[in-house]
Amino acid sequence: IDVLPPAGSKFDAVLCTQVLGSIPDLDMEWVKETLMSYAAKFCFIGLMDPTVHVKSYIRLYDTDYVSLNRTIDWYRDQFKDWRGSDLYWWFRYSDSDINSWYQVR
Repeated sequence: IDVLPPAGSKFDAVLCTQVLGSIPDLDMEWVKETLMSYAAKFCFIGLMDPTVHVKSYIRLYDTDYVSLNRTIDWYRDQFKDWRGSDLYWWFRYSDSDINSWYQVR
């Protein structure tokens, strides 16, 4: 996607998978605000657990922009003031209590 839907558009579900890990730290706030603005019922965010090393998964980040010490709690903190729709997380390779996507009905 290279163009976002018009401002004010709403969608029942907004899915964001394997994206936030590549977003620069300083851009996380506006990305969160954008996700909130489009989600009418829920937003689903799926990521690899950033603390688990997966041999087949190579992280290519510019460390000037993306912190390599991100954790699940780091992401939780970035989204702590989420408002509006429901927010569901799933971190692959994690048994964290934040993995709430099973609750989606």
